[in-house]
Amino acid sequence: MRAPFPLLALVICLPLGGCDQSEGEGITRIALVTIDGLAHPRHGGLGPFEDWSQGGLRFSRVNAASNWAVPSLATLLTGRNGRDHGLTDLEGARCSQDLVTLAEVMSAANWTCRAVLSDRFLSEPRGLDQGFETWSLVAGESSLIASQAALDSGLAQLRAAQGPCFIWLHLSGPRPPYGAPDSWSADCALQPGQSLERMLKLVRDADHELRNDLIALHLHDQALLLESLGVWLDQIDKETLVVLVGTNGFELGEQGRLGSGTSMGEEALAVPFLLLGPGLPVGQVQRRVGHVDLMPTLLDLSRLRGPHDLGGISILPGREAPWRPLFSSTSRAHPRDVVYEEGLKLLRDGETGGVSLYDLDRDPDERMIHGSRLGSDRTRLRQVLLDHLELP
Repeated sequence: MRAPFPLLALVICLPLGGCDQSEGEGITRIALVTIDGLAHPRHGGLGPFEDWSQGGLRFSRVNAASNWAVPSLATLLTGRNGRDHGLTDLEGARCSQDLVTLAEVMSAANWTCRAVLSDRFLSEPRGLDQGFETWSLVAGESSLIASQAALDSGLAQLRAAQGPCFIWLHLSGPRPPYGAPDSWSADCALQPGQSLERMLKLVRDADHELRNDLIALHLHDQALLLESLGVWLDQIDKETLVVLVGTNGFELGEQGRLGSGTSMGEEALAVPFLLLGPGLPVGQVQRRVGHVDLMPTLLDLSRLRGPHDLGGISILPGREAPWRPLFSSTSRAHPRDVVYEEGLKLLRDGETGGVSLYDLDRDPDERMIHGSRLGSDRTRLRQVLLDHLELP
C-alpha cells in the first residue's frame, strides 16, 4: 500500500493555507447542480467550466460512478459505490433504505433540503428522496426548457430559504431532438428536430463528416445550457457554495453509438467537477477523484458528521489522501465494471469475465489495449476489482 500524501501537493496555484474556514465554522448554504450528457472534453464545449474555474476549485480528472445518470446520482447522494447502494438498473431497483444519504445528515442538523429535477427518469425517486423535504419534477418541451425551469425554481428556493439549506438541481443535458443552429444546411443528413432513433440509425454507418455534424448539433445545445447556467451563477449570493458536477457523458458516434448507458469508454465516464464558493482556494486538483467523494467533501465543508464507512474521502486541499482505487459500474445492456488507478483503467466484462487495460495518460482515446507492457498492472488491478466485487 502506498503512503498517504496531502492533496494540496497536487493542486496548482493554491494558497498554502488551504480552505479559509476556522475550526468549528462551516458552510451553511449549498447548491448542488448535477448535469447529465455533457460531451467529452475532446469535442470541446466545456469552455465555460474553464472560465468558472478561475474563481473556484476544479478537479481535472474525475470518473463518473456509472455511464448513466441514476446510479451516478445514487453515488453522489450516498457516498457509496453501486454495489453498496444497489440502484444499478431501472427494473424495480432502488437505493437501499439502510443507507444514510447526504440530505438525511443535513436534515437531521436542521437544514432545509429540497430537490428540483428536470429528468423523467427521476419521476420515481427510487429511494433518492430520503432526507429531502420536497422532490419537484419540472417539465418542458425540450431538455433545455426543462433545465431552465429547474434553474429558475432552484434560484427562487435559495432566495427564500432561511437558515442552513441544501438545494439540489438536476439538469437534463443536450440530447436528440436537438435545436437548430443558425444557418444549418438543409443538405445535411442530420437535421435539428430528428429523433434519437433516426439519428442513431444514421450514425451507425456514419462517415467522418456526418459525425462532425452530430457533434456540432450536440455542442450547440450544450452551449445554450451552459449559457443559462452562467446567467444563473451570476445571481447566486456569495455565501452559497455551488457544486457543478456531471453525472455521465454522452456518446457521439464512438463505435456507432449515440446517447448514454451503453459503453464504458471515457466519453461516457469522464465528467467535470467544480466547487465555487466562500473560503475555497482557487486552483486545480490533478489527482483522480470520483463521485463517491462528493458526500464526504460536502460534510467536511459544512462541518457535519456523517456515516463512518463512506466509500469516498474529503478531497479538499490539505486533506491527506491515501492511495485508493476508484470504481465505475453499469448493468445496462450488460454488466461491466471499471477500476481506475490514476491514469490506468481496467475494464471487466461481467458476462465473460474478460478484462482490458488502458493507459489513459498515453492513450486518452483508448485506442490500444495494453497487455504485455503493463502485465503486472493488469494482474494487480484485476484482483483489486474482483475484491471490490467480492468475486473469486
